[in-house]
Amino acid sequence: MRIAQEMAGFTLAEADILRKAIGKKIEKLLMEQKDKFISGIKVNNIYYCLSNSIFKSKLSS
Repeated sequence: MRIAQEMAGFTLAEADILRKAIGKKIEKLLMEQKDKFISGIKVNNIYYCLSNSIFKSKLSS
């Protein structure tokens, strides 16, 4: 949740939705959150490959 807040600019509520999507493996919600996560990270000037890698690592934890 902290990564989503700090790197992608998610609010606490948005980060919680991401946490639930990852924890319950809700595919549709995960894809929506992934797009939002990557967009937020781009705004903060973090490279796409790094943001994609971070998202994938959280999915496999």
